[in-house]
Amino acid sequence: MCIGRQMVAAALLLALAGVACAQDKGFYVGGGAGRSKARDPADCSGVNGLVVSNCMIEDTKTAWKVFAGYQFSPYLALEGGYADLGKFKTSLLLNSLSEVSVTDHPTLYGLDVVGTLPLAGGFGLLGRIGWFHWTLDANSNLSVPLPGVEPFQEKAHGNKVSLGVGAKWDFAQHLGARIEYQRFPKIGNDDVGQSDVDLLSASLLFRF
Repeated sequence: MCIGRQMVAAALLLALAGVACAQDKGFYVGGGAGRSKARDPADCSGVNGLVVSNCMIEDTKTAWKVFAGYQFSPYLALEGGYADLGKFKTSLLLNSLSEVSVTDHPTLYGLDVVGTLPLAGGFGLLGRIGWFHWTLDANSNLSVPLPGVEPFQEKAHGNKVSLGVGAKWDFAQHLGARIEYQRFPKIGNDDVGQSDVDLLSASLLFRF
């Protein structure tokens, strides 16, 4: 009888080990959404000496991302992804006459090394560092033409290093959830403006 119980216990342990191994290694895909914030949005200063009588800055937006990766071990993964950080908008009323709208839309794709500190119950802490290539679409328009103020439409590109921290929970053999904070520094240039963008997101992922 004792031998039978020991065999059952051993079988259960082997089954649990198989689940753990499935979660520790292999390919995964996922996606998530959250809130992005531009740390240095466009300002409300005047343009060519014109007076700003009203100004509104939208520096927080809804963002989304998709990603895929490979988990080499319980502690290390390589992950690539794409993120749309939303459209940040600044609206100015110049000389109480013409409304100027400036929109900045950053998107990016990147490649990260993701480290995991496993905890009990499928939980764990995450840290990431990686490279990303950003694209910033910037444009403006005027409701009424003004002398010395021209609408513009520009696109800028660049490469930077990003950092992130978070936590994860593997709540099923093939399913997991994450909450993460990431910073994408210095998106933009001298022509269109430059800002760090923070992203706080929640994601679901599926492991193969």
